[in-house]
Amino acid sequence: MIRLRVLGVLVASGLLVAASAGAAHADPPGSGSGSTSSSSADCQGVNCYLTLLNSATVTGANGASVSPAGSPANTVDIVPPHCWMQPWLDAADMYAWWQVQGEDTLGDGGPAYLKYVPQINQEYKDKAAGMWWAPNNDGSIAGTSGSCTSLPLLEWVPAGQAPAELVASIPPLVLAQYAYSRMTLPDPGIVLNPAGTKPTFVKLPTFVSATIQQQNPSITATLDGETETVTAHAGGLQISLGGGAPTATVYPSNGKCYWQGSKESAAVMNSAGVGTQPDCGFVFQAPSAGAFTVTAQETWTADWDDNGHPQPLGQPAPTTSTAQLAGVNEIQSTNTGT
Repeated sequence: MIRLRVLGVLVASGLLVAASAGAAHADPPGSGSGSTSSSSADCQGVNCYLTLLNSATVTGANGASVSPAGSPANTVDIVPPHCWMQPWLDAADMYAWWQVQGEDTLGDGGPAYLKYVPQINQEYKDKAAGMWWAPNNDGSIAGTSGSCTSLPLLEWVPAGQAPAELVASIPPLVLAQYAYSRMTLPDPGIVLNPAGTKPTFVKLPTFVSATIQQQNPSITATLDGETETVTAHAGGLQISLGGGAPTATVYPSNGKCYWQGSKESAAVMNSAGVGTQPDCGFVFQAPSAGAFTVTAQETWTADWDDNGHPQPLGQPAPTTSTAQLAGVNEIQSTNTGT
C-alpha cells in the first residue's frame, strides 16, 4: 500500500488513523486528550496538520500527472510538528463549557480567554456551523516555546475551512513532500530495434530505447498562497528479460542504460551485424520457442526548489516500468553446392 506517513500517524486512502496523542501541556482546558467533539471535524491531534494538506491545489508538468487527494502515488515520511491546532468544541458545546466552568477553571491562562467570550456568545446565538480550534503540542520544550507560543488560545473556524495559523505553520519542505506524494511519474516505454513481436535473430544485436519525452517531470502544490515545486530526474534504465527468454548477453553488463535508453544512431542500429555490441540491449545465443517479455525499469530521484536552491527531497526513490513482448528467430541457409 502506498502511504503518507508522519511517525505514528498513517494516512491511507484519504482516511486518517491516529496513534494516541496522549495528554499534552497545551491540551484545551477540560478536553483531556483533546478528543472532545473532534470527530465532527474529521481530524484529531497532529492528524489535523496532514488533513489540511489534502486541500492543496496540485498540478503536474513535463509528463508528471497528479494522483487523487487521499490516494498518494509515492510513500512519504513527514517529520511531525511540535505543535499544531486541532478542533475542540462546536459552538453549543463551547458556550455550555464556558457557562459551567468558565474562567474559574482556566488556571493561569484564564484572563487571556476573556477576549473570546463575546464571540463565544455570538457563535452560539447564531447556531453557527463550525468548530472552536485550540493549540496542542507534543510535550517537548520546542512544543512550548518559540513559534509554538504564537498559536492563539482559541480560534473559531467555520465549517469547511481551516485555521489560518495552521496553514501558516506548515513548513515549505512539508508542502513539497506532500506534492511529491501526489506525483505520478511516466512509464519509460520501450522500443526494440529490430521491431515486432519476433524480429530478433540469434547472434545479432537487439537495441532497446526508452520513449520518455521529458527528462524532468515536475509537480507543484499551492496552499493558501504558499507554492512549492518538486522536480524528478530519471536515474537510469534497468533492462531485463522475462521467463522463457533464451540465453542472452546483456549490454551494459549490469543492464543499466542511459536514462533514455539506447543512444546509438539509426545508422548504427540499421547496419548492425554479428559482433556488434549495443550500448543498451541484448545479443541472444539461441532462438525462443515463443514470445517473452523485455522489461525496462526507471528509477527516479527528486529535489525541491528551496528559494531558488534545489535541495534533495530526502524521500524514497520511486520506480516506473514497462514491458514488451519479444522473440528470437534463427537464420537458416541452404548450401546447394552449385
